[in-house]
Amino acid sequence: MDLGAIRDRGEAFLAEERPNWPGWLAVALGLGIAVYFALPQEPPLWLGASLAVGGLVLAVLLRRNPTAALLILALAAGSIGFGVAQFRTALVAAPQLQDPIRYAHVTGRIAEIEPFPNAARVVLDRVAIAELPAEATPLQIKIRVNKDAATLKLGDRVDLLANLTPPSPPLAPGAFDFRRRAFFEGEGASGFALGAARVLPPLGEETWRARLGLWIGRLRATIGQRIASLEPEAAGAMTRALTVGDQTALTKADTEAMRTSGLAHLLSISGLHIGMAAGLFFVGLRSLLALIPALALNFPIKKWSAAAAIGAAGFYALLAGATVPTQRSFIMIAIVFIGVLMDRSPFSFRMVAWAAIGVLLLAPEALVGASFQMSFFAVLGLIAVFEALRTRIAQWRGGRALETDWFGRVADTLRGAGFWLATTMLTSVVASLMTAPFAMYHFDRLSTYGVVANLVAVPLTGFWVMPMEMIALLLMPFGLDAPFWHLAARGCDGILWVAHTVSAWPYANLITPAMPSAAMMAIALGMILICLLRSRWRGLGLAPVLAGLASLLFVTTPDVLVGGDAKLLAIKDGQGHYQLNSLRASKLAAETWLRRNGQLEAVRFEGDENAIPDLSCDPQGCIYRRNARTVALTFNGEGLGEDCAQADLVISAVPIRRGCRKPITIDRFDLWRGGAHAVWIGPDGRFRIQSVAATLGDRPWVLDRMRQGIRDDRLVGDPDQTGEDDVETLPERVGDAD
Repeated sequence: MDLGAIRDRGEAFLAEERPNWPGWLAVALGLGIAVYFALPQEPPLWLGASLAVGGLVLAVLLRRNPTAALLILALAAGSIGFGVAQFRTALVAAPQLQDPIRYAHVTGRIAEIEPFPNAARVVLDRVAIAELPAEATPLQIKIRVNKDAATLKLGDRVDLLANLTPPSPPLAPGAFDFRRRAFFEGEGASGFALGAARVLPPLGEETWRARLGLWIGRLRATIGQRIASLEPEAAGAMTRALTVGDQTALTKADTEAMRTSGLAHLLSISGLHIGMAAGLFFVGLRSLLALIPALALNFPIKKWSAAAAIGAAGFYALLAGATVPTQRSFIMIAIVFIGVLMDRSPFSFRMVAWAAIGVLLLAPEALVGASFQMSFFAVLGLIAVFEALRTRIAQWRGGRALETDWFGRVADTLRGAGFWLATTMLTSVVASLMTAPFAMYHFDRLSTYGVVANLVAVPLTGFWVMPMEMIALLLMPFGLDAPFWHLAARGCDGILWVAHTVSAWPYANLITPAMPSAAMMAIALGMILICLLRSRWRGLGLAPVLAGLASLLFVTTPDVLVGGDAKLLAIKDGQGHYQLNSLRASKLAAETWLRRNGQLEAVRFEGDENAIPDLSCDPQGCIYRRNARTVALTFNGEGLGEDCAQADLVISAVPIRRGCRKPITIDRFDLWRGGAHAVWIGPDGRFRIQSVAATLGDRPWVLDRMRQGIRDDRLVGDPDQTGEDDVETLPERVGDAD
């Protein structure tokens, strides 16, 4: 086949895919953003813009060759995504706390209040911390106030004494990066107040933007208090979560049941809720306007309703707290209704693609979050399936019974009910299948009966709870809202009943081992190929999807894990389960380690019930043997000399200052600088040691000390060799990490 024939086939392929070009533009942007976040070092700020401009110029020069020009434009789009992510990082960059501060003297203005029983968590802006210079002071911090919290109001300027901690880095290599999320949300520290907060006089006149934010915050608080006064039990807590995004009143049992049953997405106001609210407002307003013939026949009431729905969605997003996921959801919904204003179908690949492009350009960090990934892939899968079944669905929906008597009308009603039930089931199945890999990747769990739970709970939310809440909000200024809050709460009772019932079924929740990032990328790209390609080549997308899922069979979790604070250790027993040195220390880290290993229950490895045959412990530490290697775990340093002489690897909870030259070592210095460490002991006895710092690199959101973490990703130690060849020379250690 000559080059001309290849070019002709390429142009024919591109022409066939032309309707979905906006989708591929979104994919190219996303790939550029993904490359930015995957880099080990922060690139120069000019790089993305330069590559984008160069690509656009080259595409213009190659315009006579459409195939080459389109490929160059795709690379330019990726460069634009890369550059947008760079610009966004530079735009939101603000100081984050580097080390804990005890007894910090803090002043700031209360920008948000999250009420708890007998306490409140407040977000302070305009912060001043006496122990920090202005250039190192975070813009926002979160403080839990336990004393006299009920007296605090939005907009109060307060002074308090608090213990502050920096946003946490990942709790294990490859785990979720809390610090990066806090960086893009503007949070620089968190902590708890020591005693009550003292309210100070205001500094001066607030800006209109600040006044608007305070008004919205007070409105949220008023609505939440109104619901709590009418429905103080679990159903009321659920109603508050769905109305104003306040989850603080939900019990741990209810939250866990929602998570296990696959309904946790209902608790966080996101695209589903805002889409439901905007859709209900659009349909309701359009139906009311249609009752007035003079308006319906002479004016574009559909477009009026779409414009009003955008406003309603924006108000709901503000009412929900205008969190970053809520802002992304509003952008997506607004673009969909803008399509209605432009006489475009809101349910098409083009509109979803432009919504994704809008979100990625305004908040590129959304790409690496579970909310964006699950929302857009669910919608992508739904549109692909309903596009493929469009003819059959239209035939079913358009069918009419031949009879005109009551029997025919009953048949029509049953056909309509069957159509609604079938499409609802199909929607639930497709959305669950499309989001399952992301749930496995981000949360290390799979809700086995999530399809069944969503089949009941989502329609109940959309057709009962949300309409009742909307009517209650509209009637609240007139004092007529109480009956509708009660009706909404009864719907929330139903949702909670579904959650507890489904979560009690056998094997309702499967814990999966941590999925590699490369596997998730393969699955995502495979699903994109299946959904976006219009030709027979779409079947090729199955290969990366199956390969990514199959990779779970080959995941090897670490044999030893040690926390960054040196308080928590995990050792793998003969069945591949982790056992811990403590069931109290670093509970969040322990939960993360166990979940990423595919297990739920924690077992302590000290005591008479020790299930690790190759582990022996005494008050000074433990000796662990695996694959002809010896690992010494020392807790207080008393037996360090003996461990250094006999072990192949020494893990010390205290600093090793001198005299431990033969074995490989991980000590308190390494953990302080590098964060949590993971150790694999291969069948050949070779150690692979990876620190959190090695997975993060030198990025603006990384702790300063971790940017120079001394324990990176290493493969060392041959059981057939001993001595200096097995030992990595340690850099000079200055000071005490404690």
